[in-house]
Amino acid sequence: MDACACAAIYTQKMKSMRDSRIGAVSILATLLLVAMMGSSCQDYNCSWEELAPFVKLTKPDGEGPFPAVVLLHGCGGLNSSHGSQWAQRLSEWGYVSLQVDSFAPRKITGICAGGMIVVETLPYRVKDAYLARGYLSTLDFVDTGRIGVMGWSNGGTTAVKAVLKSGEPKRPQPFDAAVALYPQCYKPLNPRSPLLILSGGKDRWTPAEFCRRHAPVGNQSEMFTLKVYPEAYHCFDWIGIDTEQEGHILQYHAESAADAFSKVKAFLYKHLAMGRHPQ
Repeated sequence: MDACACAAIYTQKMKSMRDSRIGAVSILATLLLVAMMGSSCQDYNCSWEELAPFVKLTKPDGEGPFPAVVLLHGCGGLNSSHGSQWAQRLSEWGYVSLQVDSFAPRKITGICAGGMIVVETLPYRVKDAYLARGYLSTLDFVDTGRIGVMGWSNGGTTAVKAVLKSGEPKRPQPFDAAVALYPQCYKPLNPRSPLLILSGGKDRWTPAEFCRRHAPVGNQSEMFTLKVYPEAYHCFDWIGIDTEQEGHILQYHAESAADAFSKVKAFLYKHLAMGRHPQ
């Protein structure tokens, strides 16, 4: 299962390219020769060649160049409809997206059981995100100056860490914007790129209160936006989900989701579609 939890029972078939109203094209990274080779990454330090067979690219119709977004799954891994829902949505808005599976190449089935594991997973997941960014920058139909990162739950926590100043080296090609849905905010939020966090007020798995507590103050707050939906649980943006995992409610909330979709669209348009943010 996906981004929010491995026990999710909701699945949805993706539309084929021919039937898709937007003509979104999903391309497995088997475009690369290495995709036929397989990988283990048992040391957790994967190269792009080892990750490549486990990513999924979606693009709008046309030649581009398009802005792009790296998508990071949650504690259950990539195998569900959640990421595909967002990939199609982003394609409709005019963005290339690249879903990155950080678990399959390392032979990890999921990390939901026992609660969120943050410290152990974040270093290699951040590296995966930047390897994905590097790959996107080689594609002719991607605008290399307009690449963002987005994630859910554990993937959202990774997206946050990927753009923080503290504890992360300044990278030659940083992400131009970051979106995190219900991340675990475990340290001060001092982003070097614009950061949007969307959380559920009833979420007890990744409480919004920690994001409030670690929110930046002063001028730095101009780079940071936090929106909390009072009636929303974990996975409130995942259309159709209604289950429990590890004692936590995972439930789609239509009103909150609609507002989140609108806010993400506006945020990405401002920081990616219109141009790069000031450094």
